[in-house]
Amino acid sequence: MTAAEALRRCILDCDVDGYAALSARFPTTIEPVASREMAFVLLHTARTESAFVPLGLRQYSHRWLRDRGCRSLLPPELRPKAEAFRPVVTDAVGVACFSEHSEVSRGIVAAMSDAVEDCYANGDRDPAVVRPQMLMALARERRAFGLRVER
Repeated sequence: MTAAEALRRCILDCDVDGYAALSARFPTTIEPVASREMAFVLLHTARTESAFVPLGLRQYSHRWLRDRGCRSLLPPELRPKAEAFRPVVTDAVGVACFSEHSEVSRGIVAAMSDAVEDCYANGDRDPAVVRPQMLMALARERRAFGLRVER
């Protein structure tokens, strides 16, 4: 992969660590930045300006920059749609279980799902809270089925 291709990927993915590695490897070609925050601003600014970046990513970067009081380089004809763009953050939790016996799978999935729903009902959406509750439900259900509980 050439430096230009790597830089393009960093811009598309907003990859700060990749950008830092590139700027260290090509310091005369790629502008190094002093902090991660400045790298994010630089990459989001590049995303708004670059025609190869899909419109949704350009709109997201425009909003990201504007929300932080930074200048966006999005062309004027694209700004009305980008100004109306409001990114939405959603929570998601995946629960899955494989077993040769469907009743075991259903029981474990139900117990883990109940644990997630209890956490959300209490206002706990942090994965550091939800995950341990899911794992405790998994262990409880495995013991109830007489299965080995991994530590």
